[in-house]
Amino acid sequence: MFAYCGNNPVNRVDNTGTFWKELWNAFTQTVQQASLYFTVAAGVSQIDSPAPGLADIASGVLLVGGLLVCAGIATYATVTAPSPTIPKVEERDEVIPAPNPSNGKTYYHVTTVESAAAILSTGIMTGSQWEGGYVYAWKTNPSKYAIENSGAHTGVTISFKTNASFVMDTGITDPMVQMYGPVVSTTPGPIVVWDVQIVGVKK
Repeated sequence: MFAYCGNNPVNRVDNTGTFWKELWNAFTQTVQQASLYFTVAAGVSQIDSPAPGLADIASGVLLVGGLLVCAGIATYATVTAPSPTIPKVEERDEVIPAPNPSNGKTYYHVTTVESAAAILSTGIMTGSQWEGGYVYAWKTNPSKYAIENSGAHTGVTISFKTNASFVMDTGITDPMVQMYGPVVSTTPGPIVVWDVQIVGVKK
């Protein structure tokens, strides 16, 4: 019943999908060879044997035996053929979503003057290594108190738009800071930003 996989359907399969084609080819070759054997056997029977049916019996035995042997060979070759190797799609370490102004949201970010200049020129924002590469931002422009009590003590405040996903920063518990909506990116940066503007400088 499971001849196509050597009676082992769990571990063997018809990897190439050509089992029946190979079996048919083996069958036709066997028939051709059997015809040749039949002709030879008939000639031998007429010369050496007085029994008129010997050639028929010999050719029948050869035909059946040949079919069984060739079928076995075709089955074994099919079920033991190596599986085709499918090349893997090249994986990238980082996938930066392309800008999509139609669903971009405005956020605020406090950073150094140098980082703000780099963000303005490249349109790319990255998180620091000691923060795991995550990007921290605000839903609304933070106050001086919120900036000083959130870990961002120096630099400038910029506004930007992005379609990257953010969630609430649960590490901030001060209600006076939470009211400005501190958020963090759902995945490590970099993220694509646009419409970057400097909206405040901490003195």
